[in-house]
Amino acid sequence: MVESWERWLIPVLTADESRALDSAAVAAGTDSFDLMRRAGERLAHLLFSGDPSLPGKRVQVVVGSGNNGGDGWVAAAALAAAGCEVGVLGPAPVTPDAIRAKALCRNDMASVVENPHVVLDAMLGTGARGPLRDDLLAGSHLLRSTASAFRVAVDLPSGLDATTGIAADGCAPADLTVTFGTWKRGQLIRRDLVGELVCLDIGLPRPAHAVPKAVTGEWLSHVLPDPGALATKAERGRLLVVGGGKGMAGATILAGRGAFGAGGGMVRCYVHPSSISAVNAAVSQATCFPWPAAGLESRAELGWAHAMVIGPGFGVTAARERLLSWLEAFPGPVLLDADALTAVQGRLSELRRLREGRVTLLTPHAAEAGRLLGISAAAVKEDPFGAARQLAVGSGAVVLLKGVPTLVDTGSATFVVPRGGPILGVGGSGDLLSGIAGALLAQTGDAALSAVAAAFAHGRAGELAAVDGHWRGRTLDDVLHALPAAWEYRGESLAEHVLARLPRVAARA
Repeated sequence: MVESWERWLIPVLTADESRALDSAAVAAGTDSFDLMRRAGERLAHLLFSGDPSLPGKRVQVVVGSGNNGGDGWVAAAALAAAGCEVGVLGPAPVTPDAIRAKALCRNDMASVVENPHVVLDAMLGTGARGPLRDDLLAGSHLLRSTASAFRVAVDLPSGLDATTGIAADGCAPADLTVTFGTWKRGQLIRRDLVGELVCLDIGLPRPAHAVPKAVTGEWLSHVLPDPGALATKAERGRLLVVGGGKGMAGATILAGRGAFGAGGGMVRCYVHPSSISAVNAAVSQATCFPWPAAGLESRAELGWAHAMVIGPGFGVTAARERLLSWLEAFPGPVLLDADALTAVQGRLSELRRLREGRVTLLTPHAAEAGRLLGISAAAVKEDPFGAARQLAVGSGAVVLLKGVPTLVDTGSATFVVPRGGPILGVGGSGDLLSGIAGALLAQTGDAALSAVAAAFAHGRAGELAAVDGHWRGRTLDDVLHALPAAWEYRGESLAEHVLARLPRVAARA
């Protein structure tokens, strides 16, 4: 039996997996038209709950000939019954369920309404790939020409590949995308095209086999332990941050601030001597020491720490020798980021040997992951799910692959963190994330949980800092100031039938 809190992990599927899940539901006895009817009616209900004044407004529905169009016909019937002026444009339905769905609408329903308030894109769903067909070009033109209308996509903006996130010519961005039962990979990869993203429950079963799962605040509220109101600074975790090379104190400063922003109890920084004064001034709660002048031998004081972050501003000169020295001296849980990852690029077998017997978390971006795997950054971005799994298996470590979305792979399970936005696409953002994850690693000793929770809080702080989706002029200081609120994710309000929702990542152009 699935624990109650696991319902807040949302499966993330490819197009093929999504079709297989629909087929499994039908094979288990669910009527396919009942699923379509629930999808269309609950979509209409969601629109009403978001805009109580919708009855009486003009709604243009654009449909395709398949089952995604059938969802649109059901929604059109529900919207018309509620008092909206509705037009439906598109080819005649060809699937049995879509034909039944069209029969729910009046025969005299118009094709086009003038100056619609809402445009509903129900042309293509998860099975679509490649360019838009000729019979859909008129609908595509209408979608793109109604710039002032609120655009709603059913499952995906038509022309967006559900697996890869590749958008065909003519794909019109949505203000809101409504999907059913699960997220699709393409939706999470192209957050710039889907707008706000809402997942509705229509009674689909959970996938029978292991698939990536997206985390939510509700899930984290159940699984992330709280140190407790009476926890001491030691019980809240003691963290070493090793970095801050000459001229790069800022990276260690951001990591230290992130650690305290995650509730860390104590932070000790080891940096280049020239960086000490800057770190002391900027992170006054931390203590700061210079790197040893010579090779680092086993040092008793390193046993003080519960975990170590190594890499922010570490520098690339002699980085490998310095990294080996620190890893040999500190046997506890470790997070490798930035220059520490560069020091072991192309050396996965050596990295696996170095981390043997210890909890290890790697936090690369696409270019760093590519260098570790011996492939290009473009190849990582083309298949981030595959790259994260390959790196986790090859290194034996937990991998937090930064990107849109962020992926956390344990080698046997993949967690998806679809939070964040453009404000985080700036130098130093990864250092801040390393500090957050390092503090959680010091508290829990669990690399996967620390990575997931850190990526979620980091991303949500980025969303909160970008007020109304506007990110220009916002900095990492704004993200840091938003971190306290980012942890208050318990009990996020969800409307009826809503499994999860993700905000728009940026203001509409």
